Amino acid sequence: MFVGNGKPDGSVLYFADANTSFINCVLWGNNDETLIRVSGGSGGVSILSNVLQPGEIQGINIFVPPEGNIDADPLFVNASANDYRLRPNSPAIDAGREDFAPTDDFDGNPRPLGDGWDIGAFEFDPEAEFFDPFDATGDNAVNSADIQSLINQVLGATSPTTDLNADGMTNAADIQLIINRVLELI
Repeated sequence: MFVGNGKPDGSVLYFADANTSFINCVLWGNNDETLIRVSGGSGGVSILSNVLQPGEIQGINIFVPPEGNIDADPLFVNASANDYRLRPNSPAIDAGREDFAPTDDFDGNPRPLGDGWDIGAFEFDPEAEFFDPFDATGDNAVNSADIQSLINQVLGATSPTTDLNADGMTNAADIQLIINRVLELI
């Protein structure tokens, strides 16, 4: 998983004289317009079944099939708090490949858990109960009521319980995160 990166050469990933495959990975929320750059050598890079943010892939000997890679938001649970598990509606669920896939995810859960391998570091468990950290009211919906609940917490009208960015405080930064999340759902 490659999130929030940028390299001095102006790309997120740089391969020199490489002969490798890039499979079931997420490149999202990075700082450069060039995602992958390959230079020199007789090797090649295959880019198969990944979630890729919009950006350029530059270089020689690059194989990117017309199908299999996804250019949509992977829908992490809460990237601002470094929670890169997948939401139930993520396009990365069951969209990966079995080739060279690990048998366990970063949490030690077996792979696959659904109909296929998930793209990314964490396998989504369709049997597990999903708790959305942006659901401040606990009504199983993220909406304006959650924004109001969080504002009340920040103003001290209710006890602070919703620290979305995991900075140890419930404050305006959390309000901005929940507003952004609600706007994504509209």
